[in-house]
Amino acid sequence: LDARGAPWRLGLAGLLLASSAGAAPVPPAPKPDRIEPGLFPGLAYDSNLGVGFGVVGNLARFRPGCTPWCWKATAQVFLYLDRGPDGAPEVTYTHNYLDLDLPGQLDGRLRLQIRGWFRRQVDSGWYGLGNASPASKPWEAFAEGSEAYARARRYHEYDRIEPAGRFVARFALGAGLEAFAGFLGSYNRVQPYAGSLLEADLTRPDGDPTRDALVGAGEHGVLQGLAGLLFDSRDDEVDPERGMFHELSVRGGGVLGEETGYGGLNLHLRGFLPVVPAHLVLALRVQGDLLWGGAPFYELGRTGGLWPDDGPAGPIAVRGIPTRRYHGPAKAFGNVELRARFFTVRVFGQDATLGAVAFVEAGRVWAALKKLPELDGEGLGLHGGAGGGLRLRFGTTFVVRVDAAWSPDGVGVYADVNHVF
Repeated sequence: LDARGAPWRLGLAGLLLASSAGAAPVPPAPKPDRIEPGLFPGLAYDSNLGVGFGVVGNLARFRPGCTPWCWKATAQVFLYLDRGPDGAPEVTYTHNYLDLDLPGQLDGRLRLQIRGWFRRQVDSGWYGLGNASPASKPWEAFAEGSEAYARARRYHEYDRIEPAGRFVARFALGAGLEAFAGFLGSYNRVQPYAGSLLEADLTRPDGDPTRDALVGAGEHGVLQGLAGLLFDSRDDEVDPERGMFHELSVRGGGVLGEETGYGGLNLHLRGFLPVVPAHLVLALRVQGDLLWGGAPFYELGRTGGLWPDDGPAGPIAVRGIPTRRYHGPAKAFGNVELRARFFTVRVFGQDATLGAVAFVEAGRVWAALKKLPELDGEGLGLHGGAGGGLRLRFGTTFVVRVDAAWSPDGVGVYADVNHVF
């Protein structure tokens, strides 16, 4: 920040001194019988989506005998605004959801997790199949503001609407081991833009790897089942300092209307190690995902498991890379985070802990289980990102994150709740 950053640094130093002088050395323990709220107005920026804003809320009920809580509800209303191809403002992305977590069923042996959501992204990315897919810019050949320019700006984009619901039941087996099973149902409307790469790829002949991968490029429903095992030895679900959290799962489903079936395998490993107890934590993650059969093509840019999400690109995987930049049935990525905790103060009767993170991460996809250098390129082919951010833990159930990341593919500033992993 150079000289302009000095007042900010002095302000933070003053806040640190004031908090250490005025706050109790050991914050009082929260009441065991309570309702814990949290509310965060979010502001974000993504090089692919524009400026985002909205609100995320959290409400949890605690009573003696409930672990980690009796119930917790989390809701989000969030949208991004950017200039459209014609220069006018447009809503590029909308993501609204409601989560309900119900642990402690059947005397603590059963945990139910339910999510419903609505998403629409008018500039969903499609750059082709494989790790070496190029990001061309055909609009540079036209005058900005012209009809040809506006059309070319949609070259790597399509419009997708997705309302969906998901239900997962987790069964405690003892010693940190759990079995889980669930299902997902969604309606999807995919609309390729005229002159886009997706529209062109849909005209490729049958037998072409890219054309064969484009299942679900229209209006359809999806039904999917999930089953797996997990091991959890973390000392804290929300902001762990030590322990492990691993899962192995299989999934399978079908695309209604296209009469195709598919399967998937996911391995997700996470570990947490205190470097300076209570102040500095090393967090590590590795995830691998494999799909086979006729999966919807947008799933080639996502991972499965207990909490499926976009990857290996985007704010939950390799930050800085635009979401759904790379597509392939096989994918892998890893993250290294160094998480610092600065100080804790009391705000509205609850503990608020300020911290920061620094991270590096990388990943890649494969267009097929066999070698396809024309789609995946040669060599290691890793796509990486790096950055840092702030963390604010409010109470015992709510962590707000704000990250800034850079990669050769783009930049991003993201705001959301909970750690990335």
